Amino acid sequence: MNLQLEVFFTKISKDKINYYRELIDISKKSENPDQYVDELVEKLSEKFKIDKDRCIIHSTSWRCAHCDLVSLTYIVYSDFLDFANYQTSILPIAELSLAEGTINEPKPVHLEEKHIVAHALRHLSMLIKKNSNTYQPALSKESFESFKKIAINLAGKI
Repeated sequence: MNLQLEVFFTKISKDKINYYRELIDISKKSENPDQYVDELVEKLSEKFKIDKDRCIIHSTSWRCAHCDLVSLTYIVYSDFLDFANYQTSILPIAELSLAEGTINEPKPVHLEEKHIVAHALRHLSMLIKKNSNTYQPALSKESFESFKKIAINLAGKI
């Protein structure tokens, strides 16, 4: 079985989410996956002009991406990510959609990257709302308000 880390670097800009995805193959690694995500954030800190201490890093989900691949998803959120020189994807907050499975098939048939990002953001929104004193110092007032608007009732679903 192969194992990969899927890391989404995200930033809210007004009414949309900008994100950049990195994949790390950890099939032959033996450390805690958090360590590899921390190393990736350190490695990309100069590229994106961020300070790791001003990021919110959280594991949000896992899934069997293919019959021989398990993907662990992490979100790295920072108001200070500088995506100016890099190709990012954009997801309007109003379009955070839910991918649904069935009672016998919990994994959606058509799972898209936007569904994974939406799930991660709902998850992070839930954490921010439940523990605002912990997360608010890492967020701008505008981002904090944006996270408060993201529905958390869907955070437990992908």
